[in-house]
Amino acid sequence: GLDASACLDKKLGETCLPVCNATGGFVPDTGTSRPVVCTPSERFNDSTLTCSRRGCTNISSYGGYAGNPSVDHTCVGLAFGQTCAVFCADGYDGGNETWSLECKMSAATESSGGFVDKEGQPATTALPCVGKPCTIKVPNKRGVR
Repeated sequence: GLDASACLDKKLGETCLPVCNATGGFVPDTGTSRPVVCTPSERFNDSTLTCSRRGCTNISSYGGYAGNPSVDHTCVGLAFGQTCAVFCADGYDGGNETWSLECKMSAATESSGGFVDKEGQPATTALPCVGKPCTIKVPNKRGVR
């Protein structure tokens, strides 16, 4: 998660600033990074920066899931690598299909809250669920149309 590419080819006394690899979905655990210095022993002094993967938020705020009452899910507040299920909400039918999504937050998956489908693509398209027909207690009295 730590990107020290700015430290390549540094010489004695020169400094560089390690950062968290944001493209890979990493964020700092502790404040901001401080510069490290190349020492006479040909090594850098210790960096205080630690990084961890960003988790995923709530799929209901993204793509085809936003404002979509036909889909229900367990995709809320997951850590990187965790999976969740997407399925049709009560009253909707999708042929008993359930989709599994995985939290893979990175710059490439922010458009889906960090969730990816089984192909590893951002999960922006919702499970196709259609409303079930109402067949119980259909009005059948005279005068009702």
